Amino acid sequence: MKAIKHNLRLLWILSAATLIVFVFGCGGGGDGGPVGTAPVIENVFITDENFNLKYQFNIGDAYNFMVTATDPEKNMDEMAVEQYFPSNSTDNPYYGPTIFGLPSQSDNTMTYYLISSGTVTGPSGDWRIEFQISDSTGFESNVFTVYVVIN
Repeated sequence: MKAIKHNLRLLWILSAATLIVFVFGCGGGGDGGPVGTAPVIENVFITDENFNLKYQFNIGDAYNFMVTATDPEKNMDEMAVEQYFPSNSTDNPYYGPTIFGLPSQSDNTMTYYLISSGTVTGPSGDWRIEFQISDSTGFESNVFTVYVVIN
């Protein structure tokens, strides 16, 4: 009888432990990967040197990127930017990927100003620029695409 009570107690403890692991997880994603959520890029703005929205540039014009993104864990880490020419190119990027380290995230939603400031070099035509953010646990955001015209 004592052995049966001991076995039932042991069975109950194992069942409770299994339930806890099932309900709360054991510290990793279902595949053993990181826990958390991926950042989400909400919008990307390309501006001139005076921060006016602009999607058509001349070679030699100055430009800036402003990116608004959300991550509830506040651990956005870096952003990759790839530029494709012509815009419908499926080949490797014409420029990039260029990796930008992001400053510490103080709010769930951040707008990163002056991610890049530079001068348009061309060539002339339609361009596709893709942005993606990764966080410190390895999650990657959606790819946000912006189209610009270079004259």
